[in-house]
This record gives sequence, C-alpha cells and structure tokens, in this order.
Amino acid sequence: MTFDLLSMAEVTVSAATIVVTLAVLFGRTLTERALIAGALAVWFAALLSAGASGALQNEGGLGAPGLGATVALALTALTLFGFGGRGRARILEAPLP
Repeated sequence: MTFDLLSMAEVTVSAATIVVTLAVLFGRTLTERALIAGALAVWFAALLSAGASGALQNEGGLGAPGLGATVALALTALTLFGFGGRGRARILEAPLP
C-alpha cells in the first residue's frame, strides 16, 4: 500500500514537471501556456482515471491493446504538435544547459 502511494506521487510529480516544461517551451503568452498545461492535465487525468477504474486491465478491460492505444494516441498528438509548423521552431529555440 505504501509503495503504491509513493509510486503514485512520483508519477504525478513527473507528469507535472513534463507539463510545465512543455507549456513553457511551446507557449509564448500566458494564455497559450495555460491552454497547453490545461490540455495536458486533462489528458493525464483521463489516463489516470482509466487506469484507476480498471478499463486497462486484462480481465474485463481493454488490456494491453487499450494501453498501447492510449500511449500511441498521446505520442502521435505530441509528435504532430511538436514537428508541425510553429512547434518545430519552438523546439529548436529552446535553451539548452
């Protein structure tokens, strides 16, 4: 039980870090950053609720194909956004340490 709670907290903090990084990287104005962060937060909450409800379990759920579809959908959306039009230019403008 304790390990589950610690894992959940770690995944949530990691997701929040990625959401903030992508919002700052892709958004030029505060409104754009808020929209990007909101969209990523909704996606994370939907995926979290699908996992918590058992929709992605092998017994009675979608199983591995459902999990693969959710990951493929997210990667496709981020790839299209990241490499299309303004997204690619903003990735190339990102400051590196």
